[in-house]
Amino acid sequence: MPFGEGPRICIGLRFAKMQMISGLVTIFKKYRVELATDMERQIEFEPKSIITYPVSGIRLRFIERKGWEDRVLQSSKPKVSS
Repeated sequence: MPFGEGPRICIGLRFAKMQMISGLVTIFKKYRVELATDMERQIEFEPKSIITYPVSGIRLRFIERKGWEDRVLQSSKPKVSS
């Protein structure tokens, strides 16, 4: 079992991952995310950087979903009938 990967290395990483996932779920529940109309489909990355990032950035459009207030996050576990 590799102990050096992902959240096992430190509990702070696990909490950070949980916080990021809950934030993304909140955003995706309310908005549909698409590339902006003026965004190029081919992305050029900065070749001399240690961290990979696009030269001109990434522009997104957030489109509000209709009826997002009524949506409830459902578990993927099957219901057990008694």
